[in-house]
Amino acid sequence: MPGFMKRLYKVMEEADIIVEVLDARFPKETTNRIIEEFATRNKKTLIRALNKSDLVSKKFLIKATKMFEKTIIISAKERTGINILKKTIKKGAKEQNKVAFVGYPNTGKSSLINAISGRKSAPTSIKAGFTRGEQFIRISKEIMLIDSPGIISYGEMDEAELALLGAKGFEQIKDIERCAEHIATYIINANPKVLSSKYNLTKTKEADEVLEDIAKEKCFLLKGGKPDVKRASRLVLEEWQKGKLNVFKN
Repeated sequence: MPGFMKRLYKVMEEADIIVEVLDARFPKETTNRIIEEFATRNKKTLIRALNKSDLVSKKFLIKATKMFEKTIIISAKERTGINILKKTIKKGAKEQNKVAFVGYPNTGKSSLINAISGRKSAPTSIKAGFTRGEQFIRISKEIMLIDSPGIISYGEMDEAELALLGAKGFEQIKDIERCAEHIATYIINANPKVLSSKYNLTKTKEADEVLEDIAKEKCFLLKGGKPDVKRASRLVLEEWQKGKLNVFKN
């Protein structure tokens, strides 16, 4: 068993309640079936927190909540849904309880813990994989929160998909152009106006052509006036992961 999976099991075994933090933009894609299977098999209370709800439309959220049982809509950034989550945790708690926050990298586990505890107990960053080890934060005599590093299911390692989900940060990407094309294709299919308005494009074409047009618009040029597609790709990757290319609210 890979080391990161051993870590996930260790955290979940230690916990009485498991909170799986999902990205509201990608609820299905950031769900880890291993977590649900473990919780069911070991009779652990499983709560799914749909975080970053401020980045999606109400219509999108309604559809997402129908996918799972015990789903709570959360925005750690805007502190919405925090009290509901706290009450749900306390309702399922007994005398001494440990609550593990698990999920994909960059779903906002640490930010959510800070919102619940009311203080900056867990360090946060937009960089995926920022949390390196388990951290324990006590919020009452009865309840201890466990912040854990982001875990990706074994075999789910396609770099382009991880870049789309933000589970692998733009500064960690190796094949920048392929990942940017994957993201650009996703945006084109979801809402092409996002790209045209953001980068002043006359019309949206195929992903590779869009990246070339962005390079020209931004004057990212190589010698001889050839578009610097790699630089444009890096820009798209970074702005997508920072939420500057939002296709989910329209």
